[in-house]
Amino acid sequence: MRTVLIVLVLLGNGVSGFTRDKVRFSDYFADKTLRIDFFHSGDSKTDLFSPDRIYIHGEWAGNPDRCIQPFELGSYKAEIVDIATNTVIYTKGYSTIFSEYQTTAPALQGISKTFHESVLIPLPLRPFIFIIEKRDKYNVLQPIYRVTIDPADYHINTEIKKNPVDQVIPVLKSGEPGHCVDLVILGDGYRLSELEKFKSDLNYYASLFFSVEPYKSRKNLFNVTGILSPSVESGTDEPRQGIYRNTKLGSSFNALDLDRYCLADDNKTIRDVASQVPYDAILIMVNLDRYGGGGIYNWQTVFNTGSPWKDYVFLHEFGHAFAGLGDEYFTSEVAYQDFYTTGVEPLEANITALLDTANVKWKQFLSPGIKVPTEWGKAKFDSLNQQVSLLNEERARTISQMKKANASPDAISRKEKEYQDKIKTVNKKLDDFINNHPLKDKVGVFEGANYMSKGLYRPTVMSLMHKFSEKDRSYGVVNEHAIIGTIEYYTVQ
Repeated sequence: MRTVLIVLVLLGNGVSGFTRDKVRFSDYFADKTLRIDFFHSGDSKTDLFSPDRIYIHGEWAGNPDRCIQPFELGSYKAEIVDIATNTVIYTKGYSTIFSEYQTTAPALQGISKTFHESVLIPLPLRPFIFIIEKRDKYNVLQPIYRVTIDPADYHINTEIKKNPVDQVIPVLKSGEPGHCVDLVILGDGYRLSELEKFKSDLNYYASLFFSVEPYKSRKNLFNVTGILSPSVESGTDEPRQGIYRNTKLGSSFNALDLDRYCLADDNKTIRDVASQVPYDAILIMVNLDRYGGGGIYNWQTVFNTGSPWKDYVFLHEFGHAFAGLGDEYFTSEVAYQDFYTTGVEPLEANITALLDTANVKWKQFLSPGIKVPTEWGKAKFDSLNQQVSLLNEERARTISQMKKANASPDAISRKEKEYQDKIKTVNKKLDDFINNHPLKDKVGVFEGANYMSKGLYRPTVMSLMHKFSEKDRSYGVVNEHAIIGTIEYYTVQ
């Protein structure tokens, strides 16, 4: 079947000639959802788009009073231009797995990969231009793709994407989709026989979500639905362990060749399953007891149902996917290379390059009398982290040598416990350092953020975007402010 499009052009110039007035929804849109699917290919220097299919789904989940997104976030931005009036009628920023792939070593070596992607928009009443812009290394948007679409084209697919065995489970209904944040939580790696476990996990994470601010006091602004589209097998892929599972949504550890990074890349199936309800955000709950997950802005939050860190992973990754927050840690292994350009202010609300000390990004929240930048004992923190890293390296090397020497299982077990006890002791010192820090409740400008030990800064010593603490499950005031802004984008009339 022929793909739906009228004209396909790679853009060579900007889109500044279009009118950008406040949009009255009913003048331009019907209350339905148009899903534009395409393939996105390339390496670190190229972006190639190939159209796939276009679908019309049910009612539009987005806020009809906020057609133009006010945030400058995401690696890409979708723009919709009404041809009849030459007016930009809808915009939304987003990021992708492909945009992260472009920063990895294989992409920098010129190895191309292809990913399937979607952009959802309210259904236009008339022919329109669909534009994708991409941020360059200076965070300036440049148009890179353009296609003209007629919503009356008979090739647009209107079939209902529902499997008879799918289980749609309402969790919370606070209001109409257009003025609520609509979360859909999809289960991956759950067999149909595990429906009760899915329900139990679903209720656990919904309760966790509304136990933390700023969600707790705004519960009446959310709709939450769970959908289980059963998998053939339980769990998920763990490539480095040689484990592969036949799951519905294609989740897998070792995303971008980073073992703990778990994402789901079967975009078409994910979108088909989610389309059974209106949604603003997709969360994918993976049925596996293991640390890991991932969050990509305006695309997906992936979290696993087990491990002592499961609560932290869920809340942390949602912060990425929902509000575009950056990581505030700087000591973990990542797959990215040259992720930031020196001298360019990051887009994330909670990360700064401190280019202007008199006008810090979160100046309004700085604690009275705090110094900029803020000394916080980073050398001690780094030293303790280095001790943990060295102990882990030594443990792995020693255990490997013992196995090669055919040491007894008991001897290996004793040595493993010996190292784990040493690591636990150092981690306890790290926890004490953070939990008893004199600046723990202060907002300042603390060096070390977003995988960079030097040159990037975060607003607090510790938050949910840095590390998990049983004693203090808090995003911090700067992150909460960004999350609240996103909630209001979806809900305020």
